[in-house]
Order: sequence, then C-alpha cells, then structure tokens
Amino acid sequence: MDHCRQASVLPLSATQATSSVRLPPELADISDPLNVRLLLLASDRETRQTADALAQRFPRASILGLVGAATPFFNARPYTLFGPTIRNSGCVGLAFSDSTMPSLTVAHPGMVAATPVLRIVRAKGNVVLDVEDARAAHTLIAAMRSSGSGDNRVYARISRTEEAAREPLTRPGPMSAVFRVTGGDPAKGGVAVDTLSDIPHDCFIQFLVPSSVPVATPELGSGGGPTVLFGVTTSTIGDSAFSGQEQRGVHSAATEGGFVYAYPDIDSSGTDLFSRPTECAVPGSIATLSLPA
Repeated sequence: MDHCRQASVLPLSATQATSSVRLPPELADISDPLNVRLLLLASDRETRQTADALAQRFPRASILGLVGAATPFFNARPYTLFGPTIRNSGCVGLAFSDSTMPSLTVAHPGMVAATPVLRIVRAKGNVVLDVEDARAAHTLIAAMRSSGSGDNRVYARISRTEEAAREPLTRPGPMSAVFRVTGGDPAKGGVAVDTLSDIPHDCFIQFLVPSSVPVATPELGSGGGPTVLFGVTTSTIGDSAFSGQEQRGVHSAATEGGFVYAYPDIDSSGTDLFSRPTECAVPGSIATLSLPA
C-alpha cells in the first residue's frame, strides 16, 4: 500500500466534500477485508479521504496514521514518504491481519477544561448553534486569559453521551473527540469546529484550552507486545515531550501535523463525527496503539 487514486463519491453531508479515493490493488484485492485488524500509516496532510476509504473497506480495523512533517527545507520535497519508491505526497502504510484485536487509545493531556459539560441543543454541519446553558460559556474567556499557556486557541470536546463527556481527558473513550474551534462565540452560539463531519444533535460539548503544565506521556504496562505512540507537537511542545518511553518495544513519533485515527467497527457509511476517522492536531495529544504480545 503506497498510494491511493481518485474514485467514486462518499455520502453527502453539509460539510463533506464529494470525493473519495480508489485503494491500490494490494488492498482492494484482499479477499477477506474483515480479517484486517490494523492499518498503520504515514501520510501528508491530506488524510481524510484516504482514511475514509480505508474505514469503508476494512470496518473491523483500527486505523492509526502519522501526518508527516513537511520537508521542503531538507530535500526540496513537500513531504518524504518511503515505500517501494520515495513519494512527495500521498500515503504509505501496512495492513495487518490477525485474530487478536490491537488496543487503540487517544488522550489529550495537553488540554484542560474551560467550561462545564454542556448539552448541544442544536447543530448544523460542523457548527454548534445552541447549548443548554449559554451563560456557562462566558467562563471560557476568563479561562483563556488565566491559562498562562501563551496559546489563546480554543478547543472543544464533543461526546456522544454525558458519561463519555465526563471521562478524564487522559483516558477518553471512543465516544469522544476533540477539535479546534475555528470561529464563532461560545457565549452567543454559532461555534464552528474544525471537522468536515456533521455534529449530531443531543450530544455534549466541553470547551478546552491548552494547559500550562508540561505534557506527560502515558504510563505503559510491562510485559505486553509492541507499542506505538504518535503525538502532536507545537512551538512550545517539542519532540522531547513524547520521547520519555525509550524502552524496548516502544516506538514513538510526533509532528505538528498530528495523526489520524479510527476505532474498529465504526459505521463508515455515516456522516457524523463518531462514524468516521478523526484527524487530530490538538496540541499535546497522544495516540497509543498496543499490539498483542
């Protein structure tokens, strides 16, 4: 698997582009796609269509891909992706078939809550129009000013259930995802988040700001199989934040581009953000993939 080609369209939504990709023969010709349990990728920044196509073809697979750092100042290539040949763009990766499912978790230790958990009353596309208590969002501005992180960007954790919304940011489950707020006023409504998927009604949202506390890598158990850590760096969160796990069987990498991920058995024919792969460039976030011993 070293590239993908354009093909038929995906389901329409208010936010998604009407395009897709055709998988290369190495993947398209796999006789039993349900037996593929893991797709490990490296990609340029255009990951969405490839990840969508992979999730549709391999619905029982966990997907984890690192978005590579741009390399024009190193070798005059936009990106440098190593496969059978060196490519300037696209996606390279490996597909694993196994009877044992790997474990995938995504944590956001670089974020802290700025508001309580709020129920989404009305949403359209990637815009949250109304929440149950708009006054609570006023605390967002004060939290931004007092965070001390030097980063005034705002993020939103959107969760399918209230129980999922109250999980710690260091141990969230598959029913939550974090995105950057790209526009609007949380106190007045009309908040746009950085996703091309639709936000479902009656979900829950919590606004977040970057933490001023250094990011800590997750504790890994001993005696397991190989582990892969992908992290998101920024100008203030460097590679060293993710390099503390230099032990046998642990492989880590981090870029400002972040990573793309998908849990197995998602409904990839849907259009909402819980039924599609997620692109994560939230500062300090960490994806941990644990393989069976």
